Amino acid sequence: MNECKLSRFCKKHNKTTNRVFNIGLMTGILKVEMLSKDNDVKEMLCQIINDRAINKICECDGLTIEVLEEIYYDKQNNVLGTNHNYNEKIQMVIKHNDKVLQYNELISILIHELVHTKYREHGTEFIEYEKELRNKYKKYVEEFHMIKPWEPKFEFCTSLGAHIKIKTFEKERDKNIVIIIAIVTLIVIIYLLKVYFM
Repeated sequence: MNECKLSRFCKKHNKTTNRVFNIGLMTGILKVEMLSKDNDVKEMLCQIINDRAINKICECDGLTIEVLEEIYYDKQNNVLGTNHNYNEKIQMVIKHNDKVLQYNELISILIHELVHTKYREHGTEFIEYEKELRNKYKKYVEEFHMIKPWEPKFEFCTSLGAHIKIKTFEKERDKNIVIIIAIVTLIVIIYLLKVYFM
């Protein structure tokens, strides 16, 4: 297997910042910026920038991502990705809760942000173009034999944002339940001690 261009660049230039220029296969992604230094994040970014289907979509639709930047998950606003200035910079969450997101989740986010190049608002035209790009992606995946016959077919993640929001809410709720149980237990112990020593 060929070593990823991102890894080669970092070794050659002894980069720890991981700011990389001209690494896309064709016309797709010109620069990558990572926040974390984790190898798993780097490998996932390598996979994205060398994804033949994404690069083909960029080539056919005349799209160029000037910067693909990793961002941390914004729990308050539930932001998984943003598109600044019509692909001048696409920011994406790569890791959530110390786990790298699944590849299909990352491609879902990236395609969603690519759609914002043409349509800023999430209206009917946006939804139609997103469907079109998703269909193109699936077509190219098959055309380029990116998935082996024994592997499951590529499926897009439909409600990733909602899924993460629910998981975060459940975590917060569970934490609150533990705090409430601890407080109630403490009150009961104090009451029993009062009764016992009176």
